[in-house]
Amino acid sequence: MNIRSTRGKLITVALAGLTAGALAAGASPVTAAASNGYVSGSGNFADDWNDEGTLSTTSYSNSGAACLWQKVLIAEGYILESGADGYFGAETKAATRFLQVRWGLADSYASADGKVGPNTFRRAQKNVTATYIGSGDYRALRYNGRVSTFKMTRADTGRYHMYEDGTASYTRNGCS
Repeated sequence: MNIRSTRGKLITVALAGLTAGALAAGASPVTAAASNGYVSGSGNFADDWNDEGTLSTTSYSNSGAACLWQKVLIAEGYILESGADGYFGAETKAATRFLQVRWGLADSYASADGKVGPNTFRRAQKNVTATYIGSGDYRALRYNGRVSTFKMTRADTGRYHMYEDGTASYTRNGCS
């Protein structure tokens, strides 16, 4: 057995591991939907929101995606209709924390993070139903909240649109 060859392979493997670890530590995770710029999906709509980007006061805080989330909060009775402005601020964070507790995603308000990450999006997705399934990938959908509902569509591109408020974009705020 050649010791130099073995040592060289070990060093290469160790450096590759260190490099991968450093990249993972320094980079924030990018999800499929957030990286394409829109809340989106394909195939069965029931799992569309499982890979969305995290919404918070520091992440996608001024966006159509935040507007979509605020519509969820309105439908659940945690903010007023006038609170939908596409800006994920302190009120949206507080309402999200209360909803996370109600949905069993946190034990208490203090332990809820107020961020809309994979678990919170996944739970919200359970309240989405199809109202019409047309040709191709077009879907007319409805979010069924505790207090009210709202309509949205998923276009053949997979992008979610809210009837009054435009596309659920991560990069633009089209909220009325």
